[in-house]
Amino acid sequence: MTGGGDAPAADRRLHLHTGGRRTMEVVVQHPHNPNVTVAVRLNDRQFNGHRVRRIPHPLDDVITAVIRSYRRASPSDQRAMVDELNEVAVGALFTFPERLAAIALRTHSVEPLRHGLVGLGMIATRLDDPHEHLCPLAAVNPAPTCSGSTSQRSLTAWLTSFPRTR
Repeated sequence: MTGGGDAPAADRRLHLHTGGRRTMEVVVQHPHNPNVTVAVRLNDRQFNGHRVRRIPHPLDDVITAVIRSYRRASPSDQRAMVDELNEVAVGALFTFPERLAAIALRTHSVEPLRHGLVGLGMIATRLDDPHEHLCPLAAVNPAPTCSGSTSQRSLTAWLTSFPRTR
């Protein structure tokens, strides 16, 4: 992934290299809010069916970059980011925890699980049924234990650090 150098924000283009010869160019749509610009990258149709692609895949890095940006953003920027996501982006974030659970098992790291949970939290209010998020959570929950890692305590401590919303 490369940026457009020192060009003015309105003229900046992002090039997403997805392996092989395919390159997607995304024009920055929100020059005053770079966090929203990052989130808009997930709206591209190339994220359709991402759940069944090989793991790891270059698009995983794009989704992870969006999640990292979301984690660093202010609450108002986070709302703006989520508001810009279309159906394709919501679908990609919904299935991403399953992919990250596999990566966590391979790398013996809890960090991919954190990204997966944040990504799922980003779109939780966009789901038709409030119980839909249980399927991706089922993939994330046993991953630290299955990898033989003691990361379960670390992940649990991290989860309990979030303020309760209700």
